[in-house]
Amino acid sequence: MVEMDRVEPKDRSCTELTIDFVGDYCEFGPERVYLLTAIARTKDNPLSSSEEIVFQEIVGNKDNVQKKYSKLRAVAAGYAENGETYNFRLYLSVNARNTTKAYFNFRSRMNERIRERLNGANSSGRFKGVDRHWLSELSKPSSKDETRFLIDVDEDDQLSVDEVRDILVDETTILAECRTPNGWHIVTSPFNYNDLPVKLEIKTDALLFLEYVHGGVKP
Repeated sequence: MVEMDRVEPKDRSCTELTIDFVGDYCEFGPERVYLLTAIARTKDNPLSSSEEIVFQEIVGNKDNVQKKYSKLRAVAAGYAENGETYNFRLYLSVNARNTTKAYFNFRSRMNERIRERLNGANSSGRFKGVDRHWLSELSKPSSKDETRFLIDVDEDDQLSVDEVRDILVDETTILAECRTPNGWHIVTSPFNYNDLPVKLEIKTDALLFLEYVHGGVKP
């Protein structure tokens, strides 16, 4: 099981712990990549749900983890609009993304734009930000390369994280754990959650919390 240290060692920074965790968690392959995502969420900033700010980086191999993580973290920490800075949460895609699946979906979407253009529609603006469209396709459930479950445990839930672990170990394999601002994220192999004795918040293609980045803080 991969676990983000519950107590941060004094001789190691949060950055080092996160990089090691991501490198250990990810199982890269020829068509397998992961997404690192930074989100300025409404719960942490004076934003509406439609105004949430998102940055993403694709990580294709273990040697690239530090570079992509550091780049994303620097962008999040230094981002400002009209002098206003924002707080970001950094996440990792729980499931690897399959680039071949995403490519065919991406190409189909681009072909639709071309057909619209040939039929007289003014769709030229839709070809802007092609990299953003590519990231969007990678993020979709249809592009996942596997299915891992994420169980979100809040500190104010009826069951403690230890009680949830005890329930899960009888049903599946716990693959990773990470502390969140309000509790824990637990990643497991898929299982029949209908057999559980209690109801848990289970997501099948989620984002795993890594760390909190305060706006305006030098990375």
